[in-house]
Amino acid sequence: MTTKSIPTKYRKSEGQYVFHTTETENIDSILDKGVDPMYETGPDTTAAADVLSHLAPNEPFPFDRTTVAYCHTDSEYVGWLIEQQQQDHGFISDNSYAVIDVTKIDAPKYISDMKIVSDLIDYKYGGSNVMLCFDTAREALAAYRESIQPVDSPSDIETYDSGIKDSHPELIVSGIIPPEAIVDVLD
Repeated sequence: MTTKSIPTKYRKSEGQYVFHTTETENIDSILDKGVDPMYETGPDTTAAADVLSHLAPNEPFPFDRTTVAYCHTDSEYVGWLIEQQQQDHGFISDNSYAVIDVTKIDAPKYISDMKIVSDLIDYKYGGSNVMLCFDTAREALAAYRESIQPVDSPSDIETYDSGIKDSHPELIVSGIIPPEAIVDVLD
C-alpha cells in the first residue's frame, strides 16, 4: 500500500487525524452540519450490529454500533482506497474521505479492531469455517470486547494495539463529529 494520496501532515499525525468515509454527495452536508451518527447506516454497520446483538444480547457494549460514527485510523489503508478509486477498478464507489481532527471532538470516543468485527460478520453469514482470526464466534466476541478502549487523546489512537495480527483499528465516535473537526476532504 502507498499513501501518496494522503498529505504528509495527516500521515504522520500521531493519532490526531482520522478518516471518515462517505459518499461524495454527502460532503456538503457534512461540512455544514458535521458527521451525524444517525445518518442511514450501511450494510456493514447493520450486519455488525446484528451479529453483536445476536451473540451478546444481554451484554451491552459501551456504544450502540448503529448510532455511532466510524473513522479509519490507518492513513495507508485510506490512501490505498483512494488510489483504487482513482484507478477506477470498479472496486469502490464514489467515496470521499473527511479528515477529522480528533482533538476537536467532544463526544465519547473508542477504538476497537474492525478485523474482529469482520470475523464475526463472516461467522454470521458463513459459519466458523470462514473466520480468519478465530476458531469460534465466542472467542471473537471476547476478543472484540477486550479490543474496545476509550480514547481520551490522539496518543491513545497512536499506541493502540489489539494484539491481532494485521489489525484494522477504527475510531468509534458516540455522538456528532462537529463541522469544525473536519479539516480536509480527500477523494
